[in-house]
Amino acid sequence: MSFENFGIVSFTAETKASDFVGYLEKGKVMATRCRRCGTNYFPPRLDCSKCVGSDVEWFEIKGNGRLVTYTVVNYGPTGFEDDAPYTLAIADFDGVRVFGRLSKGIK
Repeated sequence: MSFENFGIVSFTAETKASDFVGYLEKGKVMATRCRRCGTNYFPPRLDCSKCVGSDVEWFEIKGNGRLVTYTVVNYGPTGFEDDAPYTLAIADFDGVRVFGRLSKGIK
């Protein structure tokens, strides 16, 4: 598993949801949905905290999102000091909220 496209990585991909990294490497942003109660998760979870079910499906987050909030990080944490300043944001994609780093040029 390669993290070359993600810069510094401060987590391990060896989890039940490790397929998430593989999808990112293919350019897909994926979430999971509990088939039992319909709850969506991003970042993906393979166990539902709402109904305690484990029957989940992956789905791709596509289209345009609506910006919910953002912040500019002026002093990065350990491992990201040289990246600052950068912008972190939460966007809503049809009820799925995605937290991430904004790239320059996003409109």
